[in-house]
Amino acid sequence: MTPRNRCDGDLLRNPTATFRLAVAFLALVAASRGEMQRSAILILIAIFADVLDGRIARLTGTTSSFGAAYDSLADVVSFGAAPAFLALWVGYLVVLVPLLGLFEHHLQERDKKPGEQFGG
Repeated sequence: MTPRNRCDGDLLRNPTATFRLAVAFLALVAASRGEMQRSAILILIAIFADVLDGRIARLTGTTSSFGAAYDSLADVVSFGAAPAFLALWVGYLVVLVPLLGLFEHHLQERDKKPGEQFGG
């Protein structure tokens, strides 16, 4: 393998890792805005980009210490931070929605006049 081939492979792999980082960041932003479906779709796109990155690495036979570290960073953000943040927001919704219903029920009970029947 010549240095030229190694450079060509890195030029293909590093943009895919950068793309994964960007997609993972967008997934974090979408989850923070409450756009759960968009966040999940972006995480799936990051999965496909990771598969593409692995295939490019195998086809070109390229490895570098920077490329390995950069790929690991992209993995942590794509498959660690973004899904964890999405799960955190979904978990908040699972807890908050019933609590809001209970809160509304208590407000209705408080505002009910004496002798009034339960309104359900």
